[in-house]
Amino acid sequence: KASNCVITSNDYVGVELASWKKSNFISSFIYCDFTYNNSHGLYSHSSTSPTQCTVRDCKFIGNYERGCKVSGNWTITDSLFEGNSNGGLDFNEGNVTNCTFRNNTTSHDGGGVEGHSSAGNFINCTFVNNTAIKHGGGFQGHGTLENCIFTGNTANYGGGLDLNGTIKNSTISGNTAVDCDGRKFCRFPG
Repeated sequence: KASNCVITSNDYVGVELASWKKSNFISSFIYCDFTYNNSHGLYSHSSTSPTQCTVRDCKFIGNYERGCKVSGNWTITDSLFEGNSNGGLDFNEGNVTNCTFRNNTTSHDGGGVEGHSSAGNFINCTFVNNTAIKHGGGFQGHGTLENCIFTGNTANYGGGLDLNGTIKNSTISGNTAVDCDGRKFCRFPG
């Protein structure tokens, strides 16, 4: 367990979980700031990550790669992803609740979030002023989104989101798609 930590200005990844793999290992980060690292703030390999991990009340700000790139079953709550290059969060499985993704940029997909595989559930999250050069300014990929807000996001396709999944009870407004292809605010490819 890591709590009340500041992980900042490292030459590479702020924290890498590659060597922490143990059967049924549970790891948690509470009230931690991952800021201005020259790569990811927090990074977990898919083949060597903990089976479960919790991130609560953390900040991922100004990291050069994504603020957080994780694989495995993660629970992320009440956290801020702001001003990260190459996106705010690269996520594979689990739940993300009450998080804010703001002013993140990427030259690829998913300015706020890029979701892979099932990508899990995003509940009560806000995606504002994120930019992706390709798809999904706020969110790109797989997942279930509920009670989320998408505003001021920009991408070539799917300014607010480019979703292969489900969205309900959410607000999508004021987003911009540069090459809208008839789908200015959101794109549902599947």
